[in-house]
Amino acid sequence: MDSTLFGIALFEEGLQKGAPVKADVYFTTGLGSSVHDVPLKGIDQKNLVLSFDKAIRAVK
Repeated sequence: MDSTLFGIALFEEGLQKGAPVKADVYFTTGLGSSVHDVPLKGIDQKNLVLSFDKAIRAVK
């Protein structure tokens, strides 16, 4: 288990609610100056647990 494994997917604005969307996911691991990219093939995919957080951009 790698508690420093982090993945991020970036989505364009204007997503339709309930519509399927595909995006690349970028994974990193490590802390501080030792952070480095990890390819998906370098991750134990059978034990990978994903959770999703929602981020929104404030509108003026």
